[in-house]
Parts: sequence; structure tokens; C-alpha cells
Amino acid sequence: AFEKGATAYVKKVVGSFKDWEFFTGESMDPDAMIVLLNYREDGVTPFVAIWKHGVNEEKI
Repeated sequence: AFEKGATAYVKKVVGSFKDWEFFTGESMDPDAMIVLLNYREDGVTPFVAIWKHGVNEEKI
């Protein structure tokens, strides 16, 4: 299920690649997840895409 959903989302991102911004952590770890940022249809409201399978829970 994950692979099917991920494939569909990646196609969406690739289709609008110029509209996305990409962020990584301060460590610039090449194995870390890249956070994707885009804006809603209004062009003002930002949203980020994060793969939940790549997030580790941390109590603070």
C-alpha cells in the first residue's frame, strides 16, 4: 500500500517540480528524509509533505 501511494505522490511532485521547495536538516545527512514544501491553490498558504514512515517519534 505504501509503495502504491508513494509512487502516485512522487508522480504528482515530479509533474509540478518547479513549484516545490526541498529542505533537509542542519546535519545535511544524505540518509535523512527531505521535507517538501509547496503552496495551496491560493498561492499563500504553505504546506509540507513528510513521509510518516520516515519520522521517528521523540519525546521532548
